[in-house]
Amino acid sequence: MAGRVRFKDGFDHCMCGEGDCPFHVIYGHWTILEVAPPLRRPSGGWITQMRAECVCGTIRLVLLPNLIRGLSKSCGCVREKQRWTHRFRHGDARKGRTAREYTVWQAMRKRCMSPQCAQYGDYGGRGIMVCERWMQYENFLADMGRRPSSAHSLDRFPDVNGNYEPGNCRWATSKQQRANQRKRARLDQFTDEELTGELSRRAALRLIL
Repeated sequence: MAGRVRFKDGFDHCMCGEGDCPFHVIYGHWTILEVAPPLRRPSGGWITQMRAECVCGTIRLVLLPNLIRGLSKSCGCVREKQRWTHRFRHGDARKGRTAREYTVWQAMRKRCMSPQCAQYGDYGGRGIMVCERWMQYENFLADMGRRPSSAHSLDRFPDVNGNYEPGNCRWATSKQQRANQRKRARLDQFTDEELTGELSRRAALRLIL
């Protein structure tokens, strides 16, 4: 690539000699090559996909919402390099001695970021994200601390429809989690406050996608 220049849209573009190139936009370590066929969501509807090239040369299809939100920054080559660095730094991902908090952190990111995950439709597919700070395990552990007991698991509270972020997560027992489950009833069974929040969330998700 000849070089990059930052345009007023806030993203880096390649300097291909054709002015404001419609593609070749840089998201993290991805360079957009072209629009790909959309991916059908598990809950219905479609998600825009882009054909992108990683800085290491790998070419893959990447979901556009994940690029815009910064949830996908490379094909995994950068993350793999960081993973080995983190493994030796925090000590919670040693082979055969992986800490439960590290496993919880991995599962949280997978269900929000990977369309291949069976639970993606209830998390990332609904617009639920992991905050930028918690993309690093050390920050997640510093904010959440260790689980109080083996009976506790990660729970989004007080906003069950909110993101995974400081102030909206806790270690909760299964009884506490059952009391905090999101409603799956028809919209006409929501309270006025719940209905307003749910409609706002859906409208915001449509704008993103």
